[in-house]
Amino acid sequence: MQRREKRKFIKEGIVGYIQKIIIAVIIVLMIAFIISLLTDANFKKVLGFSALITLTIGIFSTYGSNSAIRQSGYIFIREQSGGANAAKRNFELRNDSYRFFISTGITAGILYIIYLLI
Repeated sequence: MQRREKRKFIKEGIVGYIQKIIIAVIIVLMIAFIISLLTDANFKKVLGFSALITLTIGIFSTYGSNSAIRQSGYIFIREQSGGANAAKRNFELRNDSYRFFISTGITAGILYIIYLLI
């Protein structure tokens, strides 16, 4: 790839990542608002809990993915079926898990900032 193509590729990736985070924030805000309407709860409290739940989902997802990759049975089966690409695929799975955690962490952070501003 040339330098311009790399920049364009990186820029498109970052813009897409930001769009996904904004969509996730909007969805969680809508869910929190609907829950607060249905239960007559304070929207601010529901939003705070929504931020914590979003962060918890990211933490448990990352933990579960990493513990599955470390299990010897999983490694043995992956090596038997995948051959040389098994280790590369394990790293990709781990990196995807960390990307998901980062996105849920940023989403929870934005929700918490909104919680503080209300």
